[in-house]
Amino acid sequence: MIIITSVKQQKSKKEWVNVYLDESGINRKSGASVYCLTIIDSKISQELNEQILQIEKNLKIKPFHWREQDWKIKSKFLKKIIKIDGWNCIIIVINNKNFSQVLLTDFMAKALQGFEIRCFYFDGKKSKAYRNSVKRSFKNLGIKISSLKFVGNKSHAGIRLADAVAGLSRLHYDAKSKMEADSFFKLFLRNKISAQILNGYRLVILPTTRAIGSTKC
Repeated sequence: MIIITSVKQQKSKKEWVNVYLDESGINRKSGASVYCLTIIDSKISQELNEQILQIEKNLKIKPFHWREQDWKIKSKFLKKIIKIDGWNCIIIVINNKNFSQVLLTDFMAKALQGFEIRCFYFDGKKSKAYRNSVKRSFKNLGIKISSLKFVGNKSHAGIRLADAVAGLSRLHYDAKSKMEADSFFKLFLRNKISAQILNGYRLVILPTTRAIGSTKC
C-alpha cells in the first residue's frame, strides 16, 4: 500500500466534512477498480452543489455521469470542476486480481482516519453485508460517522465529482489515457487528489507531491 499526499494539503481534520463515494471499473476480472472519496466541508456542501448544477445547466446536460458523456463534455466538465474551491478527494486504486471487500473497506477507513465525518454518501444501492463491513472497519479505527446514506448520483453533486475523478483516474491506471486525459489526471493530482492508496500499481510522483508512507502490498 502506498499513500501520497500532494503539496496542496487536505482541509483541517478538525472540521466536520461530508464524504461522497463513487467508483469506476469495479466487478471486472482485470484492470483497476478506482474508488474516489470526495471530501467537502459540510458548511459549504449546499453552495458547492449549486455550483455543479450551474455547470451542468451551462453545458446543457443532465446530472453528470462519466459513462454517459463523450470526451468533449467530459473535458469541459473537468475544466470547470477543478476551478471550484472547497473540495478535494482521496482515490483508492486496487488491481482487480487482488480485490477483496475487506481490503477495500480497510483502505477506506485508513484514508479517512482522523476526519470528523458528518454524512457519508455512497453511490447507488449496496448490500447489507457491504454496509456492515464499512461500518465495522470504520468503528475499529475509531472513525465517527453521524450518518451513512446510500443515494443516486442525481441527488448530490459530491457524488458526481467523485464519479468524474474516479473515471478519469481509471483511464490512467488502465493505461487508456490519451494525451489530454493524462494531462487532466496530472492536473487533478496536483490540485484535487490529496492522497492515493494504491494496491498493485506503481506510484505516480509529480514534482508537487511527496510520500507520507509506503509499504509493499
